[in-house]
Amino acid sequence: CAADQILLGKHSFLGPTDSQISVSTQHGMELVPAQAILDEFNRATIECRDRKNCHAWTPILKKYRPSLLQELQQVQELSAELVKNWLASYMFNGNTDKEENAEKTARWFSDHQRFRIHDRRISRDELEALGLNIMCLEDDQELQDLSLSIFHATSLLFDAADISKVVENHEGGAYIH
Repeated sequence: CAADQILLGKHSFLGPTDSQISVSTQHGMELVPAQAILDEFNRATIECRDRKNCHAWTPILKKYRPSLLQELQQVQELSAELVKNWLASYMFNGNTDKEENAEKTARWFSDHQRFRIHDRRISRDELEALGLNIMCLEDDQELQDLSLSIFHATSLLFDAADISKVVENHEGGAYIH
């Protein structure tokens, strides 16, 4: 959302901006949607009004560290603020109602109830319907060939090695993690 235009192929997609947080589980560290934890806590609060339900919630509530709920709220607010500001500064910059469009679109992207899972695919058509400036990759065959070559090479790299992130600049500098 921090661009004037988004380049997408027919089968490309974006995902929601629902904030994720690392939590320690019996299976190790896992990323969990911030809103899912907040919703779970709110459900526990309601269900524990009847004391006989508290025993079922105790093991779940014990895993929450002090300040977790505040951190979850802060990370959600920061994510929404960043997306809103990026949209207003870039994607909707020429619009007269850019602040309103940016606010509405940022809320749409971060709606955990709408998307339900973090890796939910948002299609090019949905993004265009939101008013985002989308360029179809198929409209420029040379750019599509170059983009797909980079995509396939990167996919092979991720499949062949224990890598989760690659950042490279135009001067040949790279960060691989």
